This record gives sequence, C-alpha cells and structure tokens, in this order.
Amino acid sequence: MKIGLIAIIVAFFLYAFGILSPKIPVTEVSKYWGMKSHDYLEAVNIQSGWSWLSMYKHGDFLNFFPIAFLAGLTIVCYVAIIPSLIRKKDAIYAVLALLEVLVLLGAASGLLAAGGH
Repeated sequence: MKIGLIAIIVAFFLYAFGILSPKIPVTEVSKYWGMKSHDYLEAVNIQSGWSWLSMYKHGDFLNFFPIAFLAGLTIVCYVAIIPSLIRKKDAIYAVLALLEVLVLLGAASGLLAAGGH
C-alpha cells in the first residue's frame, strides 16, 4: 500500500508542476464539471473503459495507475487468504472470499455492463 500511496503522490506532483502535460488543460477542466460522464467522454474525445491505459503520458491520467494498483490489492489479499481459510476448514469464508474475487474481477474487466456508462 505504501508503494501505491507514494505513486499517487509522485503522479500528483508530475501533474501539478506541469512535468507531464495534461490531456485536458487545467483552464478547461471547469467547463466539464457539470457534464454526465458520457457527454464528458464525448466532448474530450476519450473512450470509456480501459482506454486510460494508453494515456500514461498525460499528467491528469497518470494517477489512474496507482489507484488501479491499490484497488487490485484487494483482490490479491482475498486470493492470499483463501488457502488459509481452506486449511482451517472455514468453507463458508473460503467460498465467500472466492466469490468476492470473482465479483471484483468481473467488475474490473468491464464485461458486466451496469450503471448506464
């Protein structure tokens, strides 16, 4: 988690001090605040889903990487405790942890369309 926190801080400084130029100029950000996500993505010509992976050169999208890393740690932690739960014969908790991993992977994959985005 410390790596993720440090990465967020580094990404912020790269953006804040203009070391990496943003995809959306800071002077234009306020005009997009009131938009729905679909309208915003269309206005700034950004694809939804995992397209942010190709925008690592932009300071305003670089912070997505450490956030995704930190979110992924939840999955790693659940996977790590499953063998221990099985050894302790905590079948219900093992199944719940496995289901949690499957739900998180499904949600992260983008295969489950929900929320109207």
